[in-house]
Amino acid sequence: DGALDIGLVTSEPSTKHFETKVVGVESIVFVVPVNTPNISLQQLVTEFKAVDHPDLKHYFELCCRHINVDELGAYRYEDIPKVTYINQIHQILLPVAQGLGYTIIPQGCVELFENKDQLRVLSLEDTIQETIYLVQKKNTQIGRRYDMLINAISAVLNAQTKL
Repeated sequence: DGALDIGLVTSEPSTKHFETKVVGVESIVFVVPVNTPNISLQQLVTEFKAVDHPDLKHYFELCCRHINVDELGAYRYEDIPKVTYINQIHQILLPVAQGLGYTIIPQGCVELFENKDQLRVLSLEDTIQETIYLVQKKNTQIGRRYDMLINAISAVLNAQTKL
């Protein structure tokens, strides 16, 4: 209905209706309580419970596609045990910090979390990254006032990938 001029998405939409531009990438990480012993991902998803959130299924499936099949390939999101569901992005890491379970989330969320000293990001053999696209309707001119916003978004996303 024309209410939005631009948007951010992680799946590139049809180029028939939209113009897209890559504005950055986000690292997707497994986050555990700081005192969690070094374990395999297979042990993590079978022996620990996940802190579920609106994007966990997407991130879990993304990780399954990028990580060694022996580690996660046999698992489905529906089969992993979950301890709780959190719908507020700024609260997702609270139960992890309290030792209740693990989650999968963008690295930037960990960096912004107040009690990040109570968390540990698991070291993985391969970095899991998700491309972020800026989207606008095809053949639609947006105002120059958006340039500063688009540049700020790109700067933040690119700074996070260097962490």
